Amino acid sequence: MVAKQSPSYSARNEPPALSLRERLSFYAFAGALVVGLWWWDVWLEFLVLWLVPLFLLVMPLTRIRTVAEHIAIPGRASGNATRHVDGTWLERVFISRCNINYHVAHHMFAGVPLYNLRRLHKRLLQEPEYRDYVWHKDSYLSLHPSKGVLREVLTSGN
Repeated sequence: MVAKQSPSYSARNEPPALSLRERLSFYAFAGALVVGLWWWDVWLEFLVLWLVPLFLLVMPLTRIRTVAEHIAIPGRASGNATRHVDGTWLERVFISRCNINYHVAHHMFAGVPLYNLRRLHKRLLQEPEYRDYVWHKDSYLSLHPSKGVLREVLTSGN
């Protein structure tokens, strides 16, 4: 039987509060960043090389990946809804870095390092139960009805 997927190892619905040490570490880092940007007068470079790509590229691509791997999976409740997407080489570079496209295996065995997810997925495919369970697509952005997640999500009505 396929293991029940859980968002974490905790029964809590909200993340734990940050400890005092974690808060102080964040404030120290943010302060050092502001002081460093001011000291070396590199505000514009920081904005152009870090913040603009973060908001215009990284966040939208991450959102595409998240939606593709969790939304509009027929016959699955939202708690255990994940799909495996092979992705083109370009999609693997920009959308699903670090083998995170092996998302079903990642959810089932969250402790497995990302660099081992491909091997884990290949091993799990030898099990008929996993092959029947995994919802597989070839591409994130393909508009082909049977290959791409984008078309499936956009036409699902969810």
